[in-house]
Amino acid sequence: MREHYKQEIAALPRGTIVKKKVGNHDYYYIKYRSGNKTVTDYLGKNPEKIEQTRQQLQKRKHDEEMLSELNKERDMIIKMLEDEK
Repeated sequence: MREHYKQEIAALPRGTIVKKKVGNHDYYYIKYRSGNKTVTDYLGKNPEKIEQTRQQLQKRKHDEEMLSELNKERDMIIKMLEDEK
């Protein structure tokens, strides 16, 4: 399961969607960190693409939480096995 979540996370985009209003127009960007830099990529105005990206970001967050829980369970099991020795 851990490997599955790692692969899923690697395939999904990271960051957050940012909306900037210029005049009467809304522009959507995805903002994320790359090393020490903050990167902002233009998403466009297509509502379907923006919603798809939003869903992918939510899935990534869910998968990261699930991976974290699996790691905690793994660590707890290892600790319990070490304590039995």
